[in-house]
Amino acid sequence: PIGSYVSSPASPLHGLDPRVKQAWLAALLLFPPNGSPEEKLGVCVVLAMVTATALPARVWRPQLGALAGLCAVLFAFMVVGADSVMPVMQPREPPASAEGLLALPRLEHAYRYVLVHIGPLQVTRRGGNLAV
Repeated sequence: PIGSYVSSPASPLHGLDPRVKQAWLAALLLFPPNGSPEEKLGVCVVLAMVTATALPARVWRPQLGALAGLCAVLFAFMVVGADSVMPVMQPREPPASAEGLLALPRLEHAYRYVLVHIGPLQVTRRGGNLAV
């Protein structure tokens, strides 16, 4: 919890210079955008666990609870909203039948960009990666 004074229990973090603590926090927050989704989630889980073990419950429980709720709402909006509204587009190329191509066979285990499609909403790989 940033900006919360915790008088007890005294930990080794109390003796560190605040600039060092801010630098480590900035490094932990700037590292995940370049990582995989597993690394991003791992950093978040480790930070939450360190916070929960190092601080009293009266300090971390309200802040991590509110943070978890905010993250859940943002995750839901990002995973559904990234590609859910498809733009109106007209194809620029002629259909395959006009080119003399027959229908291509479907691959059984092909790459799927759209993961879930329910009514007007869809969850895509891009939305999932962006949300994490």
